[in-house]
Amino acid sequence: MRHILQLSGPANALVALCDDETIWSFVATTASWTQLPAIPGQIGTTEADDAVALHDRAAVEQQERALQARRDRFQGKK
Repeated sequence: MRHILQLSGPANALVALCDDETIWSFVATTASWTQLPAIPGQIGTTEADDAVALHDRAAVEQQERALQARRDRFQGKK
């Protein structure tokens, strides 16, 4: 199950950052949520993998492990 980590914007045009690293937009006129595209260079995307220099790999891998640990903690709270 997806959980919201952060909400931003006015009530009629909310943007939500979720624990699965997706970003969603709420449009009040249609009362619907729409997933926004991934941000270029975001961890896990092809652009990010290609752009990371070898000396940065360890730092990226450490960040990815921390993100996975956070996901595991949220999933354990069900």
